[in-house]
Amino acid sequence: MKERMRVALLFSAAALVHGNTLHNGFAQDDEIYILQNHAVTGHALRELFAPNYFSHVFRPLSFVPFSCNWLVAGARPFGYHLVNLLLHAVVTLLVSNTTLAG
Repeated sequence: MKERMRVALLFSAAALVHGNTLHNGFAQDDEIYILQNHAVTGHALRELFAPNYFSHVFRPLSFVPFSCNWLVAGARPFGYHLVNLLLHAVVTLLVSNTTLAG
């Protein structure tokens, strides 16, 4: 199978599986980790690398992208869901490439 076709099929599969989330709202712990998290909404770099005030959870690899999302999308969940869908597609491609290389 041509490389472009394989990539297109894998990306389409990820979009098909996760595409239904694009118009959903925030869910579960998003209130604490995004909407009420000053490190995310205030773009406080020092706070991004400290435990969350409400939950005492330390997740800089989650909070940094959330903060970047906040700069672009604010409190609108569509942008967060779109980034999540793209991340799923990229991981799908990486797993596929890893398994085919081995």
